[in-house]
Amino acid sequence: MIRRLAKLSNIFFSASAPPGAVQLIVRGEVAALPLTGVIDFAAEKVRLQKDLARVNSDIARIDAKSKEVKLFPLPAAFAHATLNTLAFDGKGLVWFTGYNGVYGRADPKSGKVEAWKAPRGSGPYGMTGTPSGVGAVVAGDSGAAATSCAKGAAAAGVSSIAPVVDATNVEWMRRTELVRRARQHGRSATAIAFDLPLELCLARNAARSRSVRAAVVRRQHDELRRGLDRLDLEGFTAVYVLRSDGEIEGAIVQIEKGPVARAL
Repeated sequence: MIRRLAKLSNIFFSASAPPGAVQLIVRGEVAALPLTGVIDFAAEKVRLQKDLARVNSDIARIDAKSKEVKLFPLPAAFAHATLNTLAFDGKGLVWFTGYNGVYGRADPKSGKVEAWKAPRGSGPYGMTGTPSGVGAVVAGDSGAAATSCAKGAAAAGVSSIAPVVDATNVEWMRRTELVRRARQHGRSATAIAFDLPLELCLARNAARSRSVRAAVVRRQHDELRRGLDRLDLEGFTAVYVLRSDGEIEGAIVQIEKGPVARAL
């Protein structure tokens, strides 16, 4: 019955699966389907690599009604950009960053895609428009990455830019460097600290696809707790400490011009 339904030429039992076979576990038993001679694994590997490269280098637009997919390929020189979050500005242009040191923009109307190298290399991975629609918030996992992406956006004509450094930064020396960079470019520096329970941090780390050792989380949590009392003395214009999921979910970051009052 199984052979007829599956259109198999034969079914046999073996102590081990033959080379090049796909293995499935069915009710505690292992079923193996030999694919040698059916699939060219070398050719398939090349095809999949090309598909992955295209995923990392194409921007896709899906029409909500027709479901039509239109691709906006990046220039060949940036085929391995490893694209991140997209953002629209007030003019309808799509801005993007690539973790491999790329930033750029695409015009959905004309289909034109422009890309440039981030001045300081890899690291930028986020960008979003400001409420006015004429600026950008750029994010990186280090001060250098965020500054790099901000410079690139400014060179491309974005008039207002707010770099965001999204990293642990639990060591005071790293925070000091961030404040120095902000002052160097005439910007204020605002600190947002997530002082969550250790148990919650450990649970969320364990659920991540790229988790770190629990000892690392505990060390960083301890360093954060020790540094909270001195944050207001490190030169930040404002310090905000969020201590629960509710506070985080309800937080709204609004970027305004003018002086910012100190807060803790």
